[in-house]
Amino acid sequence: MAERDTSVILPTTLALYEELCNTFALTYVRDDPSPHELLFRLPVQPGLDFELELFLIRRPGSRGFAEILGLRTGAFEMSENYFTRGADTIDYFRGLLTALLAGHGRIVERTYKMTRGVEYLVQTQDGHGWLTQYASSSGTGFDAVLLKCLPPVRPFLTRDKVLADNSAARHAQ
Repeated sequence: MAERDTSVILPTTLALYEELCNTFALTYVRDDPSPHELLFRLPVQPGLDFELELFLIRRPGSRGFAEILGLRTGAFEMSENYFTRGADTIDYFRGLLTALLAGHGRIVERTYKMTRGVEYLVQTQDGHGWLTQYASSSGTGFDAVLLKCLPPVRPFLTRDKVLADNSAARHAQ
C-alpha cells in the first residue's frame, strides 16, 4: 500500500484558518500542541458571538497517523478525518465555517425526553429554512438508534437550543 502524502495538510489547513480569520476580521491566538498540529482560539469579539476553536490534530491509527480537522465551541465538537473526504475536506470545512462566521449557519443542541439523548446539528440556511450539514448524537445502544430513526417530533423533543449563531454579530457590523 502506498504511503499517504500528509505534507500538504498542515499548510493547507493553516492557510484556510488564517484566510477565514482575515476575511471576517477576527483575532485569534495560536496555541499549537506540536509542530504537526494546529489550534486557533477565537474569543468572543465584535463579529463573533461565541468562542470558537479550530484545530488540526494527529491521532495514531492502524495505518499511521490520522489527520483530524475540526471545530469546537462549548460542549460541541465536530471533527473529520482528512483522508475520509480527501481534498474535499478543506472545501467542506471552508463552507461550514464561512456560513457560521457570516451568520448564515448555526449549531443546534437538540435533547429528547424519552432517551435523554442529545443530538448536535450544524445547519446552514438554504433559502427555505435550515439544512443540516452535520449531525452527531450521544447515547449508546437504544438511545443512538432511536435518535437516528426519529424525526424531530415535538412530543419527544425537550428543547432545541441554538449553541452558536453569529447572525446578530454580523448584522451589527
